Amino acid sequence: MPRARKGNTLRKGGQRRGGGARSSTQADSGSSDDEAASEARSTASECPSLLSTTAEDSLGGDVVDEQGQQEDLEEKLKEYVDCLTDKSAKTRQGALESLRLALASRLLPDFLLERRLTLADALEKCLKKGKGEEQALAAAVLGLLCVQLGPGPKGEELFHSLQPLLVSVLSDSTASPAARLHCASALGLGCYVAAADIQDLVSCLACLESVFSRFYGLGSSTSPVVPASLHGLLCAALQAWALLLTICPSTQISHILDSCPGCPSSCPVKV
Repeated sequence: MPRARKGNTLRKGGQRRGGGARSSTQADSGSSDDEAASEARSTASECPSLLSTTAEDSLGGDVVDEQGQQEDLEEKLKEYVDCLTDKSAKTRQGALESLRLALASRLLPDFLLERRLTLADALEKCLKKGKGEEQALAAAVLGLLCVQLGPGPKGEELFHSLQPLLVSVLSDSTASPAARLHCASALGLGCYVAAADIQDLVSCLACLESVFSRFYGLGSSTSPVVPASLHGLLCAALQAWALLLTICPSTQISHILDSCPGCPSSCPVKV
């Protein structure tokens, strides 16, 4: 279809694009365009400040909200720490479990550094006087506490103060397997993170090895059968022992292998 000529193009109202109508239309259009442009410039000039204000408000709200959450968490943690000395074993266990979850999910070095002595004293009492589940939870919290404090004088001091107690519970065959399991893990973690003396490393390795070495079989034609209740304990002790081997000097590793003719690589253990 042939295109219509520009001069004959119909506009609204039946007018053709001609001289007078064209001039009038251009004037109206120009006025409308100027107003639209002016309005656009006005809106554009306001948008940056509006967007900036919105972004700042949002960012400020996030910061305030995060600070509020941190303060709420610390208040709850203070309550949990206070509950560690409660007369009720159930209350102490609940506080230990809450602390364990908090320390496993959040980094709180400053909060814990200020209260490390209080925590160490409370955990020591839980390990000494508690039974079963309470001892297990206390050992788990202690291991996480060592990780949170990290290497350095404070972490080393904490580990040294509670290392003998961890070894005592771990070596006690009458203690709960769950408590011994968590003591093995805490001993490995604490030594790995905080111990700076090679003698601490050697003593922890020896203690952990003593837990599973009795099941080597040592020349016996029949390997001993491990009770099901000790599976978790032996795994934890072996894992902690292997972790400490990663920071052990090569000369010490050679000594361990030479003095261990019945190591697991040569004597299978039935589980």
